[in-house]
Amino acid sequence: MSVRQQRNWFFFLLVLPSLVYLLLLIIGPSFYAVKLALTVPAGIHAPHPTARFPSLVNFSHLFADPEFWLAVRNNLIIPVFSVIVELIVGLCLALLLSQKIVGRGVFRTIALLPFVVPEIVFLIIMKSVFSEHGYLNSVLETSNLSGVFWLEPRSLLALGVVILVDAWHVTPIVFLILLSALESIPTDIYEAARIDGTTGWTLFWYIVFPLLIPAILVAVVLRSIDAFRIFATPLVLLGFEGTPVISSYAYHYWIDYSNESLACCATTVLAIVILALSYLYVKLWKQAERIEG
Repeated sequence: MSVRQQRNWFFFLLVLPSLVYLLLLIIGPSFYAVKLALTVPAGIHAPHPTARFPSLVNFSHLFADPEFWLAVRNNLIIPVFSVIVELIVGLCLALLLSQKIVGRGVFRTIALLPFVVPEIVFLIIMKSVFSEHGYLNSVLETSNLSGVFWLEPRSLLALGVVILVDAWHVTPIVFLILLSALESIPTDIYEAARIDGTTGWTLFWYIVFPLLIPAILVAVVLRSIDAFRIFATPLVLLGFEGTPVISSYAYHYWIDYSNESLACCATTVLAIVILALSYLYVKLWKQAERIEG
């Protein structure tokens, strides 16, 4: 065996554990879920002595369910507004904490805390803050103000709370991406701009912001794809009935109704949407690189 072949085998052995993991825990279950989505078990939807495969009956029932379309609506609204909030807050934090201020390291650590705390712990804390007799209403009542039913099921206010909590938890990721991009900008650019008399808003808009666009695109791509997989936040804060999304819709049908086929049907639709978005982002990214080149 030649040295090159030995090296190729060595690299293959290094990659093999990851390939086995992908095959057994991601690719295999994904194909099995698609198969379940296309299978109508005996006695489900219409009496039949045996299971039917392939069949689009599950998809027809899914698309006829108003609850599914409510979940789709929420699954579009929450990620869009959550990513907008994350970008605005993350950029403001990055601009502020990139400056040489007293206690900058401490403030950076505090900014990262929401993401460092385990998600379930963070969400339980948020539920205790926004619940009817929670911390926020206690503060309002102390100030002689009436409490607010923040988590009223299916209300716009509850939807806003879900967006806020989801954004709060993952804003540190956007903050870190933009902060690293800011600190990678050569100081010579700032010095040259100040010599030319460019300061304040003009310096940010015409010099700093264009240099941050690649990092902003990365943050938008990563967070948008991830945000569409939202599951725990609305489920912990409001339960399935409060603010359903596609993932919690699938969970509800799997756990409460033991309807694996319809649950897998919903997750298949979500997977197709995420794959389509990923493909679109890659195309846009390549087009942006071609324009810059």
